[in-house]
Amino acid sequence: MVRRAARPWQRVRRGRLRQVPGRSTRAARAAGRDDEGQVLLLTLLYALVAFALVAVVTDVTSVHLQRNRLTALADAAALDAADGLDAGYLYQDGLPGSDAATGGRAGGDRSVPGTAPAGLPLSDATVRASVLSHLADAGAEATFTDLAVGATTGSPDGRTAQVTLVAVARLPILTTVTSRWWSGVPLRVTSRARARPDTAPAGERTVR
Repeated sequence: MVRRAARPWQRVRRGRLRQVPGRSTRAARAAGRDDEGQVLLLTLLYALVAFALVAVVTDVTSVHLQRNRLTALADAAALDAADGLDAGYLYQDGLPGSDAATGGRAGGDRSVPGTAPAGLPLSDATVRASVLSHLADAGAEATFTDLAVGATTGSPDGRTAQVTLVAVARLPILTTVTSRWWSGVPLRVTSRARARPDTAPAGERTVR
């Protein structure tokens, strides 16, 4: 009976064959450990990229919402300011659209004495005072950061209330991409409104 010689990578022990680790086996295990390390690095990289994208989207959405709220506040302040009469003009020329204000002529021109513009008479002082009062009543300073009334707030034509508000939008999440706006994003909105008096008799008034 011819006994077969054991192969170099096998040894006989208690009638069984077992594999002895060689260079190829150790190299395979080392390669497996390297693959696991690369997968971990890629996973961390993808997680960082995903976090950066979420942070940017969150910051952009936050700034957009804050701007919308500031615009709504400016619209409300402009509507409130449009109802603020210039008392000096009112006492001198009367209610716009009346015969005393227009001298018997329809409409009127503020540049001509004894006439009135087509809207309620306004001034820069009355518009700014109305805007400041509206902001205080609305508690806007607690909602917006560095809220202020712009220099262009007033009445450019004596009939239109123009309101400009400025504020700073804070970013909820700061990343490397948005680090240049760490102090906030400046916001500036402008709104205009005009009120028209209804001077028709009580039985002839129409809804505008």
